[in-house]
Amino acid sequence: MPFFRSLGLVCFIAVTLVQADPPKLPADRHFFDSDGIKIHYLDKGAGEPVILIHGFGANLDVNWTGMSSKLAQQFRVIAVDNRGHGRSDKPHDSSQYGINMVGDVVRLMDHLQIKRAHIVGYSMGALITAKFITEHPDRVISAVIGGMGWLQLDDKWMKMLDEIATSLEEGKGPLPLLRFLNSKNGIKNVEEAIQGINTMLKLTNDQKALAACARAFPQFQISKDQLASIKFPTLVIVGDLDPFFDYVESMKGVSSHIEIVAVKGGDHLSTIRSPLFLEKLTSFLEAHRESPAPPKTTPAGKSAA
Repeated sequence: MPFFRSLGLVCFIAVTLVQADPPKLPADRHFFDSDGIKIHYLDKGAGEPVILIHGFGANLDVNWTGMSSKLAQQFRVIAVDNRGHGRSDKPHDSSQYGINMVGDVVRLMDHLQIKRAHIVGYSMGALITAKFITEHPDRVISAVIGGMGWLQLDDKWMKMLDEIATSLEEGKGPLPLLRFLNSKNGIKNVEEAIQGINTMLKLTNDQKALAACARAFPQFQISKDQLASIKFPTLVIVGDLDPFFDYVESMKGVSSHIEIVAVKGGDHLSTIRSPLFLEKLTSFLEAHRESPAPPKTTPAGKSAA
């Protein structure tokens, strides 16, 4: 089933990265100082910039494996390890997260002297993207919100965020979040699968950093007026078995610039691995270029025939 194929791939990549962290990073990997926090990022390809922002408990390799190289054949791809994740610094103070993660994207663009970019986020990365595009619309060519809808943090969600953070602080992993994310996929032995993902996340993350990050999630909220203010092309793409799909309906009609795509049979983990996700993402980015496309290149950097 798609869920288990995705889980196997994600676990393999994550464990491989933990076991084999090279002393010398590849030429397309870099660090920069973001207001005192060391941030790791990937920068490859040429053309209009596309910034990729990963989800909670992931990193740029796990979230965008394969996809970044394919996009780099047509675009300049910049993928960031969010603070608290991957090879970036991992503070344990919640005041270091939230809006500061939006600021990291702004500072990275300034560091690379990029005025405007296509902003693409998945899951938590989509929350960061939504906040970024409403706070800094002058820096945006287009936006893609993946694996997420318009999340309004009511009392139910505030309670869940506290449960997630508490579980992480106690060294138990983000179990409440994983149970929520897998509440609609209907697979057999789902609790066994959840425990496997939880073990992987505990092995590959600083749990106290993730807890601090989770406690700052309320800072990602946007209002209906902010959503309505979006005036550039925005694609929302979510699996119909993803519980965040329930938060997409409220986005319909708020802004005429928002396009919504449902991935049939996709859950929160499998949707981003779906061929349809890459197909829709690529065609959307191609359709909303500001400048002519450069010649397509092969992974070796040669022009495609």
